[in-house]
Amino acid sequence: MAKAKILIVDDNEFIRTLLLSRLGASGYQASAAESGAAALEMVRIDPPDLVLLDIAMAGMDGFQTGKKIREVCGPGGPSIVMVTAQGQHENMLRAFEELGVAGYVVKPFKPAELLSEIERALALRKKGATDGQG
Repeated sequence: MAKAKILIVDDNEFIRTLLLSRLGASGYQASAAESGAAALEMVRIDPPDLVLLDIAMAGMDGFQTGKKIREVCGPGGPSIVMVTAQGQHENMLRAFEELGVAGYVVKPFKPAELLSEIERALALRKKGATDGQG
């Protein structure tokens, strides 16, 4: 059985390349978008199971992008894990309250920490689907 589809949304090319490599090596079907607008187009065409979303991006930031993804995909849409250098408590609260994110990882992160957060978010998503909650 194929592992989950994950969309990486980050305007930093190094981070996108690093995450694509790590996730691919872990068996995930990973793709990447360099902006919120590009991510929305990708989500419309082929919704992923999970989105790794940066907050600080030019144009549409992570909060705006996350809200648009929720609008486009509805309640059964992808889980979102914020992966950001913005570790302030206010940003974490906002991400959980406004976007209902499944996780929050602060850069720089340890690969094992990120993979653990991804697995947890996907397990929660699967449990919600089996509970009839989307």
